[in-house]
Amino acid sequence: VQISKALIQEFADTVASYFVPIIIGLGLLILSQIMYFRYHSSMSMCFRSLYTDGCYVRTGIRTQNGILIKGGGPLEAGHKVTKVIFDKTDTLTKGQLDVTYYEIITNNLELTKETFFAIVGAVEYSSEHPLRRSIVNYGKKLLDIETYDVDVSILKLLLG
Repeated sequence: VQISKALIQEFADTVASYFVPIIIGLGLLILSQIMYFRYHSSMSMCFRSLYTDGCYVRTGIRTQNGILIKGGGPLEAGHKVTKVIFDKTDTLTKGQLDVTYYEIITNNLELTKETFFAIVGAVEYSSEHPLRRSIVNYGKKLLDIETYDVDVSILKLLLG
């Protein structure tokens, strides 16, 4: 059982008795200011100008690193971002899409992948959808064909 404290331990306890309440108080003060400014749009002009300058600096740094943001809308909506996609294969930036995985989900209908891609490829062949080229090319490669010989002229395009 320790009866007396070392001198340094007493000093640390004294500092902590002042330091901890001060830090908690400052944290609560800052939190209250954040909550106030979040719900009141009357921020000081100084704060707004500093914030705007900071946005320009960050935008410049992003641009140097290859991250482009078009306009203020996407920049302001950035706090809602939940996922970030890194485009290592240039699929998004250059539009070179490819089928890498698929799953056929049916209700008691037996479909082979060849039958599935024969149907889907023929339908997508005359489609205007941006993904059509990758689906058609994957189906042609899978089926080892040059073109789809299925008449899909009776199909009607429904937008939406």
